[in-house]
Amino acid sequence: MVVPFLFISPVATIWVENKDIYIYLSVLYIFLILLVLGVRHTGSRWTTWYLNIERLTDQRLREWYIETHEDGNEKALAGMTDPAVLKVARAAMIQEVTATRRHFRRKSTDPLVLALAKSYDATIFLLEWYSSYSGTPLPLPYSSTWNMQMKVALQTLNQLQTGIRLHNAFMHWRQAGDEV
Repeated sequence: MVVPFLFISPVATIWVENKDIYIYLSVLYIFLILLVLGVRHTGSRWTTWYLNIERLTDQRLREWYIETHEDGNEKALAGMTDPAVLKVARAAMIQEVTATRRHFRRKSTDPLVLALAKSYDATIFLLEWYSSYSGTPLPLPYSSTWNMQMKVALQTLNQLQTGIRLHNAFMHWRQAGDEV
């Protein structure tokens, strides 16, 4: 988007006599403003990616399955135990999310599935990081272990970032400035 300005300015200076400096400076300022806005946008997305991760609980997964697959009839699952219901619901959720994430498939209209599909890459990144950080295996998607590990991983990430903020260069300079 910025590149066409660089090609327009030499042509524009041919038609406008003795105004080259104004044209070049305006193009340079526009380029710098767009560059700063782009860096701010990328930086904000880079530092807040984990805030948009959709969290799922076992109760919410069960309610979603009953609403979407059993038409709100909870009596259809009366003969099943809770772990069996969660296993069936997890399989249905995995199928819906993977179908929504594919590029050439029709998107789901369910807001929960859309939110989980949108945050799936960030969720996998967070869980892989936490699994290597804590030495635990990666859990099954949307299982009870997945939900608990996601909660703990987000808390750990927040605690680590708080520790980094407390040990930044300004704090070290402020506390140990006299010794330096």
